[in-house]
Amino acid sequence: MAGELHIPEGQLNQIPFNGPLYNGQELVAHTRIGGPGVPLLRTSDEGSALLGFGSAHAITNFVFTDGSTRSLAFTTDTIVLGKLCHRSDGEIVNLED
Repeated sequence: MAGELHIPEGQLNQIPFNGPLYNGQELVAHTRIGGPGVPLLRTSDEGSALLGFGSAHAITNFVFTDGSTRSLAFTTDTIVLGKLCHRSDGEIVNLED
């Protein structure tokens, strides 16, 4: 899964939070996590130290490993988000429920 980056307020277009994707020197340029304790974040949300997914839009956009694209609401349960982010647990997550 790949998704929009949470960019802390005041860091838009600033390296490392919003720099080149292929930047092996800065973890925050290309790595995000999600799950219990790490919800989808809005740009203005506190928690700028978190390397979470998020957006300045009303939703956060993702590309899934099956090639589909989905938008997730900021209210997405963090347990569901964690299951989506855990690629090797072997579970299938149904977003239609």
